[in-house]
Amino acid sequence: MAEAQAVYAPEIVAQESLLVLENELVFARLVHRDFENEVAKYGDVVNTRKPTNLTATKWAGQATTLGAAADEITVQRPTATNVAVTLDKHVYTSFMEEDKPAAVSIKSLRDEFIMPSLVPIADYIDEACICEMIGATSTADGTAYTGHDYAGNHITRVNSVASTVAAEDVIALRQSLNTAKCPAEPRFLVCSTEHEAQLLADTLFVQADQSGSTEALVNARLGRKFGFDCYFDQQIPNDATTATKAQSLAFHRNCLALVMRPLRQVPAGMGAVSAVQAYNNLAIRIVSAYNLRGMGIDIKFDCLFGVRLLDANLGRKLVG
Repeated sequence: MAEAQAVYAPEIVAQESLLVLENELVFARLVHRDFENEVAKYGDVVNTRKPTNLTATKWAGQATTLGAAADEITVQRPTATNVAVTLDKHVYTSFMEEDKPAAVSIKSLRDEFIMPSLVPIADYIDEACICEMIGATSTADGTAYTGHDYAGNHITRVNSVASTVAAEDVIALRQSLNTAKCPAEPRFLVCSTEHEAQLLADTLFVQADQSGSTEALVNARLGRKFGFDCYFDQQIPNDATTATKAQSLAFHRNCLALVMRPLRQVPAGMGAVSAVQAYNNLAIRIVSAYNLRGMGIDIKFDCLFGVRLLDANLGRKLVG
């Protein structure tokens, strides 16, 4: 890595790291992330607004008497609920690369250093999003997530599967969201590894909406099925109430918010070199400094983020 730093600027390493992070995320890539990308610090609160729905009213026609109430339309005054997302998760990986004479290529840099550093961060972010949606306790750091939105609602369990998850269970998820008037696009189904294996053994699920594409074989994607873009995620825990039953989550993008902010660069003259890259509402920072006693370079990858359930009505969980 010492040789790599001489060849590759920290900005290039940070850019490559951001690409790895985005590719490794599954659940976190599917939720709402459209917030202003401003520099913030740990503990800051990012506010967004959740507007109320308007109602349609039938026009009764003009009244026969001039000035009657029917001559005027009803003007609604929409309100919006403030949704505060606290940036309370500062996650990092760090290691030391000892001095060595061998040069490191960009491929070796990615495979040997960046991937092992960014995969745990991606897993941590995915788990945080999932735990917030279902109200579970993180296995990574023991954080207890609320799992309810600002109206106090929790994600509804649509069905408790007796034995094996099948295509009809996915159809039941679709029906439940349709009944709740959830927007049709974009919708996602993220399966636990156990449910994924069961659904892939179901002929109706596998053959649904086939397009001849091999896209379903890569990037944890199972394809487009019954109105859902389907994925699997290894971070989905078993259902908390049963402890042994697997669960999967169906939701609209606006069900949950992930807010990530770029951390500041280390000021010049502080004995460290840093670079920050932000793209597509994701951000990563790399900080490196020579460790004289350890005879190597200390390297740290870190990011700052917060998650919050926005609307429980836009999500459902399948347990079984």
